[in-house]
Amino acid sequence: MRKAKQKLMCAVLSMLVLFQAIGITGMAEEYDIKEYDNISFGESSLVNYPELVATYGTVSLTSDGIIDATIVLSFDSTGLIAEFYTVMSGVATVVGVKSIVISKQEWYGWKTVITSGGGEDSNKASHGHGILYSGAKAGDVYKASCVHYGTLKSNGVSYERPNETSGFTCVDPNN
Repeated sequence: MRKAKQKLMCAVLSMLVLFQAIGITGMAEEYDIKEYDNISFGESSLVNYPELVATYGTVSLTSDGIIDATIVLSFDSTGLIAEFYTVMSGVATVVGVKSIVISKQEWYGWKTVITSGGGEDSNKASHGHGILYSGAKAGDVYKASCVHYGTLKSNGVSYERPNETSGFTCVDPNN
C-alpha cells in the first residue's frame, strides 16, 4: 500500500512539473529584431528606449571582436520584453546570441522561466533577438543572461561574451 502511494505521489508531482513547463512555454514568443540588422558603427543600442522603464546588462569589451553586447529588459501591457543585441567590429560570418535564460525571483532564489537557444545572422555585423514573456506581472522581478558570439569574416577569429542583467522589477506602466 505504501509503495502505491509513493508511486501515485511521484506521478502527481511529475505531472505538475510537466504542466508548469507547458504553461511557461506557451506564454513566450521569440523574434529576430530585423531593424537592428543595419546598425551603423558607434551607434548605441541603448538610445531606442526612452519611453520604457528598462534595465541593461552590458559587458566590458575591447575594440576587437564584439564591440557591443547588450540585454534590455522592459515591461508593458503585453508582458516582459527581453532584447539581446550583439555588434561585431566588422562583418561576421556569423553573429548572434545563445544560451538565453530568463529567471524570476522567488522567495527561495531565482527560478528559470524561459530558456532559448537564441538566434543568429550570417554575413552581417550585428544581430538582435527578442523574447516576449506574457506571463510576467507588475511587481515580479526578473533577470536575463545569455552569451553573445560572433566570428569575424576578416580574420576568422571567434568571440564569445557572457552577459547577465541585475534584477528588474516590472512596474505597471499605467500607474
